[in-house]
Amino acid sequence: DRLSKDDSVDVRQGLCQNVSTTERTLLYLAQDKEESVRCLVAQNENISLETIELLSKDLDLFVRSHVVENGMTPASILLEISSDTRMWYNIASNVKAPQDLLERLSNSASKFVRTRVAGNYNTPEHILRRMSLESDETILSKVAENTSTPEDVLWRLAKSAEFYARRSVSMNNAIKE
Repeated sequence: DRLSKDDSVDVRQGLCQNVSTTERTLLYLAQDKEESVRCLVAQNENISLETIELLSKDLDLFVRSHVVENGMTPASILLEISSDTRMWYNIASNVKAPQDLLERLSNSASKFVRTRVAGNYNTPEHILRRMSLESDETILSKVAENTSTPEDVLWRLAKSAEFYARRSVSMNNAIKE
């Protein structure tokens, strides 16, 4: 408890990164006045659901973005935060994102959001199939490196004119040759 009340932001940040920091201390630090401390709490894999819920309502965009990227954040909170389209990029790579949400994000106007969906191992096959027909090389590369992509799609991408798509297929552990 003493370190969580230290005047130095660096000490409090260090505590947020310590895997031995208790859930109670992390909950206390989640209310810190410094955004950087709250961001580090949001990144900690040992935070409680209570802390995740608290930080998911933080006024700071960066804090919330770290909440949605945390693998401990439940799907219900990801769905709730997805009403803010500024969070889509960060949500799109979380493997706990519900498949219906990934479906919606895969249709985003933002190629950056779609790229993150294409790289998410929880993205359903039918979405990966559709995304494999896009013209953007970055999206094709992410579909090609995703081990959840169906093998027939990988073989089609292996013949792509896009070098990075072919290279990603060659490095995908799901492909057998």
